[in-house]
Amino acid sequence: MIKKSMKKAKHTKLEDAIFVWLNQRNSGGVAINNRIITTKAKYFGSKLHITNFQYSFGCLSNFKKYFILDAIRFMEKLIK
Repeated sequence: MIKKSMKKAKHTKLEDAIFVWLNQRNSGGVAINNRIITTKAKYFGSKLHITNFQYSFGCLSNFKKYFILDAIRFMEKLIK
């Protein structure tokens, strides 16, 4: 069982947009690397008028950890 919790991001709309986009790409079997995800995050950030945000690989790593943790929690609920 996963006990660790992570703080939700400041820009949840950006996270949600990236998450939806990643799911669409993954369902099509398209290979995606960190650079592509970061580039897409910058695109969504500009559309959402997000300024003063560091699109770093550290932020990307936190994003991945958060959504993987969320998926694990979801799967644990299904198993119970």
